[in-house]
Amino acid sequence: MLRSNFAVFCILGFFLVFGLGCSDDSEENGTNNPQGDTDTMETDDENSLPDPLTVVPPEKLDKDAATECPGAYATLAPAAGLNSGYTVAEQEREFFLTLPDGFEGPRPMLIAFNGTGGDGKDFTETAELQDFADAGFIVVAPSSNENGTIWPVWDGMRLDSEQSLPNPDLDLFDSLVGCIAGHFEVDAKRIYITGHSAGGIMTNYVLKRRSELLAGGIPASGMHDNTLAENQGPLDSMVVIVTWGGLEDQWSGDAEDSTVNEIDFVSQSALSTKYYYDEAKVTMIGASQEKGHKFLFELNSWFIETLLSIPKGYDVPESYTPPAFPEDVIAQMYTEPYEAPVTINVTCEEGTVTGCMDLCQFMGDCVVSNNTLRGPMEAQLADYGFTSDNWEECSACVSTCDTAGAPTEEADILTCLSTAGENSDQCTQGISGGGPFIDGVNTCCKDKTESTVCKMLCESILENTLALGFFPTCNAFTTETR
Repeated sequence: MLRSNFAVFCILGFFLVFGLGCSDDSEENGTNNPQGDTDTMETDDENSLPDPLTVVPPEKLDKDAATECPGAYATLAPAAGLNSGYTVAEQEREFFLTLPDGFEGPRPMLIAFNGTGGDGKDFTETAELQDFADAGFIVVAPSSNENGTIWPVWDGMRLDSEQSLPNPDLDLFDSLVGCIAGHFEVDAKRIYITGHSAGGIMTNYVLKRRSELLAGGIPASGMHDNTLAENQGPLDSMVVIVTWGGLEDQWSGDAEDSTVNEIDFVSQSALSTKYYYDEAKVTMIGASQEKGHKFLFELNSWFIETLLSIPKGYDVPESYTPPAFPEDVIAQMYTEPYEAPVTINVTCEEGTVTGCMDLCQFMGDCVVSNNTLRGPMEAQLADYGFTSDNWEECSACVSTCDTAGAPTEEADILTCLSTAGENSDQCTQGISGGGPFIDGVNTCCKDKTESTVCKMLCESILENTLALGFFPTCNAFTTETR
Protein backbone atom coordinates (compact mmCIF):
# COMPACT_ATOMS: atom_id res chain seq x y z
CA MET A 1 0.00 0.00 0.00
CA LEU A 2 2.31 2.68 -1.30
CA ARG A 3 -0.22 5.46 -1.02
CA SER A 4 -1.29 4.53 2.51
CA ASN A 5 2.32 4.51 3.64
CA PHE A 6 2.79 7.87 2.02
CA ALA A 7 -0.24 9.26 3.86
CA VAL A 8 1.15 8.10 7.19
CA PHE A 9 4.53 9.58 6.29
CA CYS A 10 2.79 12.87 5.60
CA ILE A 11 1.19 12.75 9.04
CA LEU A 12 4.51 12.05 10.71
CA GLY A 13 7.08 14.78 11.15
CA PHE A 14 4.99 16.24 13.88
CA PHE A 15 2.82 13.16 13.61
CA LEU A 16 0.58 15.68 11.89
CA VAL A 17 1.09 16.59 8.28
CA PHE A 18 -2.07 16.35 6.30
CA GLY A 19 -3.14 14.78 3.04
CA LEU A 20 -4.03 18.17 1.64
CA GLY A 21 -0.71 19.60 2.72
CA CYS A 22 1.32 16.98 0.90
CA SER A 23 0.52 14.87 -2.12
CA ASP A 24 1.85 12.04 -4.21
CA ASP A 25 1.35 11.34 -7.89
CA SER A 26 -1.16 8.57 -7.24
CA GLU A 27 -3.71 10.69 -5.32
CA GLU A 28 -7.21 10.63 -6.78
CA ASN A 29 -10.13 13.04 -7.22
CA GLY A 30 -13.88 12.61 -7.13
CA THR A 31 -16.67 11.69 -4.73
CA ASN A 32 -17.32 8.24 -6.18
CA ASN A 33 -14.30 6.00 -6.42
CA PRO A 34 -15.33 2.38 -6.81
CA GLN A 35 -12.21 1.27 -8.68
CA GLY A 36 -9.62 3.83 -7.65
CA ASP A 37 -9.10 5.05 -11.24
CA THR A 38 -9.51 8.81 -11.50
CA ASP A 39 -7.57 11.88 -12.55
CA THR A 40 -4.52 13.13 -10.69
CA MET A 41 -5.03 15.97 -8.19
CA GLU A 42 -3.43 19.31 -8.94
CA THR A 43 -0.52 19.87 -6.56
CA ASP A 44 1.11 23.12 -7.68
CA ASP A 45 1.23 26.01 -5.22
CA GLU A 46 -1.32 28.05 -7.18
CA ASN A 47 -4.03 25.40 -6.77
CA SER A 48 -3.11 23.94 -3.38
CA LEU A 49 -5.39 24.54 -0.38
CA PRO A 50 -4.26 26.11 2.90
CA ASP A 51 -2.29 23.64 5.01
CA PRO A 52 -4.42 22.79 8.08
CA LEU A 53 -1.32 22.39 10.26
CA THR A 54 -0.15 25.89 9.36
CA VAL A 55 -3.57 27.53 9.64
CA VAL A 56 -4.51 25.68 12.86
CA PRO A 57 -1.35 24.74 14.78
CA PRO A 58 -1.63 22.24 17.64
CA GLU A 59 -2.92 23.73 20.88
CA LYS A 60 -2.72 22.00 24.25
CA LEU A 61 -6.07 21.33 25.93
CA ASP A 62 -5.60 22.86 29.35
CA LYS A 63 -6.83 20.38 31.96
CA ASP A 64 -5.67 19.51 35.48
CA ALA A 65 -5.59 15.80 36.32
CA ALA A 66 -6.02 16.55 40.02
CA THR A 67 -9.48 17.97 39.43
CA GLU A 68 -10.52 16.13 36.26
CA CYS A 69 -9.65 12.54 37.20
CA PRO A 70 -11.45 10.27 39.69
CA GLY A 71 -9.76 8.39 42.52
CA ALA A 72 -6.17 7.28 42.03
CA TYR A 73 -6.17 8.63 38.47
CA ALA A 74 -5.96 12.13 39.92
CA THR A 75 -2.28 11.50 40.62
CA LEU A 76 -1.45 8.37 38.62
CA ALA A 77 -1.51 8.56 34.83
CA PRO A 78 -3.35 5.75 33.06
CA ALA A 79 -1.06 3.24 31.37
CA ALA A 80 -1.18 1.89 27.85
CA GLY A 81 -3.56 -1.07 27.80
CA LEU A 82 -6.57 -1.81 30.00
CA ASN A 83 -7.33 0.63 32.81
CA SER A 84 -10.04 -0.24 35.35
CA GLY A 85 -11.52 1.18 38.53
CA TYR A 86 -12.38 4.46 36.83
CA THR A 87 -15.44 5.64 38.77
CA VAL A 88 -17.79 8.11 37.09
CA ALA A 89 -21.46 8.77 37.87
CA GLU A 90 -21.30 6.11 40.60
CA GLN A 91 -20.33 3.46 38.06
CA GLU A 92 -16.99 1.71 37.96
CA ARG A 93 -15.76 1.81 34.38
CA GLU A 94 -12.79 0.65 32.32
CA PHE A 95 -11.07 1.88 29.18
CA PHE A 96 -8.35 0.66 26.85
CA LEU A 97 -5.61 3.21 26.12
CA THR A 98 -3.32 3.14 23.10
CA LEU A 99 -0.50 5.69 23.07
CA PRO A 100 1.69 6.79 20.17
CA ASP A 101 5.42 6.09 20.27
CA GLY A 102 7.85 8.82 21.35
CA PHE A 103 5.41 11.20 22.93
CA GLU A 104 5.79 14.88 22.10
CA GLY A 105 2.47 16.69 22.07
CA PRO A 106 0.05 18.10 21.73
CA ARG A 107 -1.41 15.00 20.02
CA PRO A 108 -4.77 14.41 18.33
CA MET A 109 -7.12 12.19 20.32
CA LEU A 110 -9.68 9.60 19.25
CA ILE A 111 -12.32 8.29 21.64
CA ALA A 112 -13.87 5.06 20.34
CA PHE A 113 -17.13 3.39 21.42
CA ASN A 114 -17.55 -0.38 21.09
CA GLY A 115 -20.59 -2.17 19.64
CA THR A 116 -23.04 -4.63 21.19
CA GLY A 117 -21.32 -7.52 22.93
CA GLY A 118 -17.91 -5.86 22.79
CA ASP A 119 -15.68 -3.75 24.98
CA GLY A 120 -12.95 -1.16 24.56
CA LYS A 121 -10.11 -3.63 24.10
CA ASP A 122 -12.09 -5.72 21.63
CA PHE A 123 -13.06 -2.71 19.53
CA THR A 124 -9.48 -1.41 19.53
CA GLU A 125 -8.40 -4.72 18.03
CA THR A 126 -11.23 -5.43 15.57
CA ALA A 127 -11.27 -1.87 14.21
CA GLU A 128 -7.46 -1.89 14.06
CA LEU A 129 -7.28 1.40 15.93
CA GLN A 130 -3.55 0.93 16.35
CA ASP A 131 -3.44 2.58 12.91
CA PHE A 132 -4.50 5.83 14.57
CA ALA A 133 -1.87 5.53 17.28
CA ASP A 134 0.76 4.84 14.62
CA ALA A 135 -0.29 8.14 13.03
CA GLY A 136 0.20 10.02 16.31
CA PHE A 137 -3.23 9.75 17.96
CA ILE A 138 -3.98 9.04 21.58
CA VAL A 139 -6.71 6.38 21.32
CA VAL A 140 -9.12 5.92 24.22
CA ALA A 141 -11.69 3.11 24.01
CA PRO A 142 -14.04 2.97 27.01
CA SER A 143 -16.12 -0.16 27.58
CA SER A 144 -19.92 0.01 27.51
CA ASN A 145 -21.83 -0.71 30.71
CA GLU A 146 -25.34 -1.75 29.55
CA ASN A 147 -26.70 1.75 30.05
CA GLY A 148 -29.55 3.05 27.93
CA THR A 149 -33.22 2.13 27.73
CA ILE A 150 -34.07 1.81 24.03
CA TRP A 151 -30.92 -0.25 23.39
CA PRO A 152 -28.98 -1.19 26.54
CA VAL A 153 -25.33 -0.88 25.49
CA TRP A 154 -24.56 2.84 25.50
CA ASP A 155 -27.06 5.47 26.62
CA GLY A 156 -27.17 6.93 23.13
CA MET A 157 -30.86 6.63 22.14
CA ARG A 158 -33.54 8.30 24.21
CA LEU A 159 -37.30 8.70 24.20
CA ASP A 160 -38.54 12.27 24.54
CA SER A 161 -39.63 11.49 28.09
CA GLU A 162 -36.05 10.50 29.02
CA GLN A 163 -34.21 13.53 27.65
CA SER A 164 -33.69 15.21 31.03
CA LEU A 165 -32.37 12.10 32.80
CA PRO A 166 -28.67 11.95 33.77
CA ASN A 167 -26.45 10.15 31.27
CA PRO A 168 -23.57 8.18 32.84
CA ASP A 169 -22.01 7.49 29.43
CA LEU A 170 -21.89 11.16 28.49
CA ASP A 171 -20.42 11.83 31.92
CA LEU A 172 -17.77 9.18 31.20
CA PHE A 173 -16.90 10.82 27.89
CA ASP A 174 -16.50 14.24 29.50
CA SER A 175 -14.41 12.82 32.31
CA LEU A 176 -12.09 10.88 30.00
CA VAL A 177 -11.42 13.91 27.82
CA GLY A 178 -10.44 15.98 30.85
CA CYS A 179 -8.48 13.27 32.62
CA ILE A 180 -6.46 12.12 29.60
CA ALA A 181 -5.68 15.75 28.77
CA GLY A 182 -4.62 16.28 32.38
CA HIS A 183 -1.96 13.58 32.06
CA PHE A 184 -0.99 13.80 28.38
CA GLU A 185 -0.76 16.71 25.98
CA VAL A 186 -3.97 16.55 23.93
CA ASP A 187 -4.46 18.80 20.93
CA ALA A 188 -7.58 20.85 21.66
CA LYS A 189 -8.08 21.41 17.92
CA ARG A 190 -8.01 17.72 17.01
CA ILE A 191 -10.33 15.73 19.27
CA TYR A 192 -12.39 13.13 17.40
CA ILE A 193 -14.75 10.27 18.21
CA THR A 194 -15.87 7.10 16.48
CA GLY A 195 -17.89 3.99 17.21
CA HIS A 196 -19.50 1.10 15.39
CA SER A 197 -23.11 -0.15 15.60
CA ALA A 198 -24.22 0.56 19.19
CA GLY A 199 -20.99 2.59 19.40
CA GLY A 200 -22.08 4.43 16.26
CA ILE A 201 -25.28 5.35 18.08
CA MET A 202 -23.23 6.80 20.93
CA THR A 203 -21.03 8.62 18.44
CA ASN A 204 -24.07 10.34 16.92
CA TYR A 205 -25.35 11.17 20.41
CA VAL A 206 -22.08 12.78 21.50
CA LEU A 207 -21.48 14.62 18.21
CA LYS A 208 -24.84 16.36 18.66
CA ARG A 209 -24.04 17.42 22.23
CA ARG A 210 -20.32 18.21 22.19
CA SER A 211 -19.78 19.79 18.78
CA GLU A 212 -18.13 22.83 20.37
CA LEU A 213 -15.38 20.56 21.70
CA LEU A 214 -15.04 18.05 18.89
CA ALA A 215 -13.28 18.54 15.58
CA GLY A 216 -15.30 15.67 14.15
CA GLY A 217 -16.05 11.99 14.18
CA ILE A 218 -16.92 8.78 12.39
CA PRO A 219 -20.37 7.39 13.21
CA ALA A 220 -20.03 3.89 11.75
CA SER A 221 -23.24 1.95 11.07
CA GLY A 222 -25.01 3.80 13.86
CA MET A 223 -28.64 4.71 14.47
CA HIS A 224 -29.53 8.33 13.82
CA ASP A 225 -33.06 8.20 15.22
CA ASN A 226 -33.55 9.31 18.83
CA THR A 227 -30.00 10.62 19.19
CA LEU A 228 -30.90 14.31 18.88
CA ALA A 229 -30.69 16.51 21.95
CA GLU A 230 -33.80 18.16 23.33
CA ASN A 231 -34.29 21.49 21.54
CA GLN A 232 -31.31 20.62 19.35
CA GLY A 233 -29.57 23.72 18.08
CA PRO A 234 -27.10 24.17 15.21
CA LEU A 235 -23.88 22.18 15.45
CA ASP A 236 -20.48 23.83 15.65
CA SER A 237 -17.94 23.38 12.87
CA MET A 238 -16.55 19.86 12.47
CA VAL A 239 -16.09 17.07 9.94
CA VAL A 240 -18.37 14.04 10.16
CA ILE A 241 -17.63 10.88 8.18
CA VAL A 242 -20.77 8.72 8.07
CA THR A 243 -19.90 5.12 7.18
CA TRP A 244 -21.82 1.91 6.59
CA GLY A 245 -21.12 -1.54 5.20
CA GLY A 246 -22.97 -1.31 1.89
CA LEU A 247 -26.48 -2.48 1.06
CA GLU A 248 -26.22 -5.55 3.30
CA ASP A 249 -25.48 -3.62 6.50
CA GLN A 250 -28.10 -5.19 8.75
CA TRP A 251 -27.80 -6.71 12.22
CA SER A 252 -29.91 -8.84 14.54
CA GLY A 253 -29.16 -9.95 18.07
CA ASP A 254 -29.58 -9.45 21.80
CA ALA A 255 -28.46 -7.05 24.49
CA GLU A 256 -29.48 -7.61 28.10
CA ASP A 257 -33.27 -8.31 27.92
CA SER A 258 -33.75 -6.72 24.50
CA THR A 259 -33.84 -8.57 21.20
CA VAL A 260 -34.04 -7.15 17.70
CA ASN A 261 -34.90 -9.25 14.67
CA GLU A 262 -33.17 -6.98 12.20
CA ILE A 263 -31.96 -3.40 12.15
CA ASP A 264 -31.18 -1.79 8.82
CA PHE A 265 -28.21 0.53 9.18
CA VAL A 266 -28.28 1.58 5.53
CA SER A 267 -31.38 3.72 5.97
CA GLN A 268 -30.13 5.03 9.32
CA SER A 269 -26.80 6.04 7.78
CA ALA A 270 -28.69 7.72 4.96
CA LEU A 271 -30.61 9.77 7.52
CA SER A 272 -27.31 10.72 9.17
CA THR A 273 -25.79 11.90 5.89
CA LYS A 274 -28.76 14.20 5.33
CA TYR A 275 -28.76 15.53 8.88
CA TYR A 276 -25.05 16.40 8.95
CA TYR A 277 -25.12 17.69 5.35
CA ASP A 278 -27.89 20.12 6.30
CA GLU A 279 -25.86 21.49 9.22
CA ALA A 280 -24.30 24.71 7.89
CA LYS A 281 -20.99 24.40 9.77
CA VAL A 282 -20.48 20.67 9.31
CA THR A 283 -18.48 19.06 6.51
CA MET A 284 -20.27 15.77 5.82
CA ILE A 285 -18.58 12.94 3.95
CA GLY A 286 -20.19 9.55 3.47
CA ALA A 287 -18.31 6.31 2.84
CA SER A 288 -19.65 2.83 2.18
CA GLN A 289 -17.98 -0.46 1.44
CA GLU A 290 -19.70 -3.77 0.73
CA LYS A 291 -18.66 -5.38 4.02
CA GLY A 292 -21.98 -5.90 5.78
CA HIS A 293 -22.18 -4.87 9.42
CA LYS A 294 -18.49 -4.21 10.03
CA PHE A 295 -16.23 -1.29 10.85
CA LEU A 296 -14.47 -0.26 7.63
CA PHE A 297 -10.93 -0.53 8.98
CA GLU A 298 -9.48 -0.83 5.46
CA LEU A 299 -10.21 2.91 5.24
CA ASN A 300 -8.32 3.79 8.44
CA SER A 301 -5.53 5.62 6.63
CA TRP A 302 -8.18 7.61 4.75
CA PHE A 303 -10.09 8.31 7.97
CA ILE A 304 -6.91 9.69 9.53
CA GLU A 305 -6.06 11.81 6.54
CA THR A 306 -9.59 13.17 6.20
CA LEU A 307 -10.11 13.96 9.88
CA LEU A 308 -6.81 15.77 10.12
CA SER A 309 -7.55 17.75 6.97
CA ILE A 310 -10.26 19.66 8.90
CA PRO A 311 -9.12 20.49 12.47
CA LYS A 312 -11.25 22.59 14.77
CA GLY A 313 -11.29 26.19 13.66
CA TYR A 314 -10.22 25.45 10.08
CA ASP A 315 -12.23 27.50 7.60
CA VAL A 316 -12.97 24.86 4.98
CA PRO A 317 -12.48 26.33 1.50
CA GLU A 318 -15.31 25.94 -1.02
CA SER A 319 -12.85 24.12 -3.25
CA TYR A 320 -12.19 21.48 -0.57
CA THR A 321 -12.21 17.92 -1.92
CA PRO A 322 -11.89 14.96 0.45
CA PRO A 323 -8.73 12.92 0.09
CA ALA A 324 -9.02 9.91 -2.19
CA PHE A 325 -9.42 6.36 -0.96
CA PRO A 326 -6.38 4.07 -0.85
CA GLU A 327 -5.73 2.64 -4.30
CA ASP A 328 -6.36 -0.96 -3.27
CA VAL A 329 -9.72 -0.31 -1.58
CA ILE A 330 -13.03 -0.49 -3.44
CA ALA A 331 -15.52 1.83 -1.78
CA GLN A 332 -17.98 4.64 -2.46
CA MET A 333 -17.67 8.23 -1.29
CA TYR A 334 -20.54 10.73 -0.94
CA THR A 335 -20.34 14.47 -0.44
CA GLU A 336 -24.13 14.87 -0.66
CA PRO A 337 -26.87 12.99 1.23
CA TYR A 338 -27.21 9.32 0.38
CA GLU A 339 -30.66 8.00 -0.49
CA ALA A 340 -31.25 4.46 0.74
CA PRO A 341 -33.27 2.33 -1.69
CA VAL A 342 -36.85 1.51 -0.69
CA THR A 343 -38.26 -1.38 -2.71
CA ILE A 344 -41.49 -2.31 -0.88
CA ASN A 345 -44.76 -0.77 -2.06
CA VAL A 346 -47.94 -2.01 -0.35
CA THR A 347 -51.31 -1.65 -2.10
CA CYS A 348 -54.42 -2.81 -0.21
CA GLU A 349 -57.90 -3.59 -1.49
CA GLU A 350 -61.28 -3.21 0.22
CA GLY A 351 -62.41 -5.83 2.69
CA THR A 352 -65.83 -6.46 4.20
CA VAL A 353 -65.46 -4.02 7.10
CA THR A 354 -65.21 -0.32 6.42
CA GLY A 355 -61.88 1.08 7.58
CA CYS A 356 -59.87 -2.15 7.48
CA MET A 357 -58.31 -1.40 4.11
CA ASP A 358 -57.35 2.05 5.40
CA LEU A 359 -55.77 0.61 8.55
CA CYS A 360 -53.74 -1.96 6.62
CA GLN A 361 -52.65 0.62 4.04
CA PHE A 362 -51.64 2.89 6.91
CA MET A 363 -49.55 0.09 8.40
CA GLY A 364 -48.12 -0.79 4.99
CA ASP A 365 -47.08 2.77 4.18
CA CYS A 366 -45.61 3.63 7.57
CA VAL A 367 -44.21 0.35 8.90
CA VAL A 368 -43.87 -2.30 6.17
CA SER A 369 -42.25 0.14 3.74
CA ASN A 370 -40.06 1.60 6.48
CA ASN A 371 -36.62 -0.01 6.34
CA THR A 372 -35.98 0.81 10.00
CA LEU A 373 -39.29 -0.33 11.52
CA ARG A 374 -40.02 -3.39 9.37
CA GLY A 375 -37.33 -5.61 10.92
CA PRO A 376 -37.85 -4.82 14.62
CA MET A 377 -41.65 -5.09 14.19
CA GLU A 378 -41.69 -8.20 11.99
CA ALA A 379 -43.56 -10.26 14.60
CA GLN A 380 -46.20 -7.54 15.06
CA LEU A 381 -46.65 -7.22 11.30
CA ALA A 382 -47.05 -11.01 11.05
CA ASP A 383 -49.79 -10.89 13.71
CA TYR A 384 -51.66 -8.58 11.34
CA GLY A 385 -50.99 -10.63 8.22
CA PHE A 386 -47.85 -9.05 6.72
CA THR A 387 -45.05 -11.59 6.36
CA SER A 388 -41.52 -11.58 4.97
CA ASP A 389 -42.57 -14.11 2.29
CA ASN A 390 -44.34 -11.27 0.48
CA TRP A 391 -44.30 -7.96 2.30
CA GLU A 392 -46.43 -6.28 -0.33
CA GLU A 393 -49.32 -8.76 0.06
CA CYS A 394 -52.08 -6.98 1.97
CA SER A 395 -55.09 -9.32 1.75
CA ALA A 396 -54.20 -11.26 4.91
CA CYS A 397 -54.00 -8.02 6.87
CA VAL A 398 -57.40 -6.90 5.62
CA SER A 399 -58.93 -10.30 6.47
CA THR A 400 -57.44 -10.18 9.98
CA CYS A 401 -58.86 -6.71 10.53
CA ASP A 402 -62.24 -7.73 9.08
CA THR A 403 -62.54 -10.36 11.81
CA ALA A 404 -61.47 -8.02 14.61
CA GLY A 405 -63.42 -5.03 13.36
CA ALA A 406 -66.73 -6.70 12.61
CA PRO A 407 -68.50 -5.68 15.86
CA THR A 408 -70.28 -2.36 15.40
CA GLU A 409 -68.57 -0.89 18.47
CA GLU A 410 -65.28 -1.03 16.54
CA ALA A 411 -66.51 1.46 13.93
CA ASP A 412 -65.33 4.53 15.86
CA ILE A 413 -61.86 3.03 16.35
CA LEU A 414 -61.52 2.20 12.66
CA THR A 415 -62.79 5.64 11.70
CA CYS A 416 -60.19 7.25 13.97
CA LEU A 417 -57.40 5.11 12.53
CA SER A 418 -58.60 5.78 8.97
CA THR A 419 -58.51 9.51 9.63
CA ALA A 420 -55.01 9.22 11.09
CA GLY A 421 -54.04 7.19 8.02
CA GLU A 422 -54.73 10.21 5.84
CA ASN A 423 -51.31 11.39 7.04
CA SER A 424 -49.53 8.27 5.75
CA ASP A 425 -48.13 10.31 2.87
CA GLN A 426 -45.97 11.99 5.51
CA CYS A 427 -44.34 8.68 6.45
CA THR A 428 -40.69 8.45 5.48
CA GLN A 429 -37.78 6.31 6.66
CA GLY A 430 -36.61 5.88 10.23
CA ILE A 431 -38.47 5.73 13.55
CA SER A 432 -39.57 9.31 13.20
CA GLY A 433 -40.69 8.49 9.65
CA GLY A 434 -43.26 6.10 11.11
CA GLY A 435 -44.55 8.84 13.38
CA PRO A 436 -48.03 9.18 11.84
CA PHE A 437 -48.79 5.49 12.50
CA ILE A 438 -47.27 5.59 16.00
CA ASP A 439 -49.26 8.74 16.81
CA GLY A 440 -52.41 7.23 15.30
CA VAL A 441 -52.30 4.13 17.52
CA ASN A 442 -51.45 6.17 20.63
CA THR A 443 -54.34 8.56 19.95
CA CYS A 444 -57.06 6.23 18.70
CA CYS A 445 -56.46 3.40 21.21
CA LYS A 446 -56.05 5.59 24.27
CA ASP A 447 -58.38 4.26 27.01
CA LYS A 448 -59.92 1.81 24.51
CA THR A 449 -58.90 -1.35 26.33
CA GLU A 450 -62.16 -3.10 25.35
CA SER A 451 -61.58 -2.57 21.61
CA THR A 452 -60.80 -5.78 19.74
CA VAL A 453 -58.82 -3.88 17.10
CA CYS A 454 -56.75 -2.03 19.70
CA LYS A 455 -56.23 -5.21 21.69
CA MET A 456 -54.80 -6.93 18.63
CA LEU A 457 -52.49 -4.01 17.96
CA CYS A 458 -51.36 -3.41 21.52
CA GLU A 459 -51.15 -6.96 22.82
CA SER A 460 -48.72 -7.68 20.01
CA ILE A 461 -46.74 -4.51 20.69
CA LEU A 462 -46.55 -5.45 24.39
CA GLU A 463 -44.38 -8.39 23.34
CA ASN A 464 -41.83 -6.07 21.73
CA THR A 465 -39.67 -4.34 24.34
CA LEU A 466 -38.10 -2.06 21.73
CA ALA A 467 -41.39 -0.92 20.19
CA LEU A 468 -43.34 -0.55 23.42
CA GLY A 469 -41.56 2.62 24.47
CA PHE A 470 -42.93 4.37 21.40
CA PHE A 471 -46.50 3.20 22.06
CA PRO A 472 -47.21 4.32 25.66
CA THR A 473 -50.95 3.88 25.11
CA CYS A 474 -50.39 0.13 24.88
CA ASN A 475 -49.12 -0.04 28.47
CA ALA A 476 -52.78 -0.01 29.54
CA PHE A 477 -53.41 -3.27 27.72
CA THR A 478 -52.13 -5.49 30.52
CA THR A 479 -52.98 -9.13 31.10
CA GLU A 480 -56.09 -8.04 33.00
CA THR A 481 -57.56 -6.36 29.91
CA ARG A 482 -57.13 -9.34 27.63
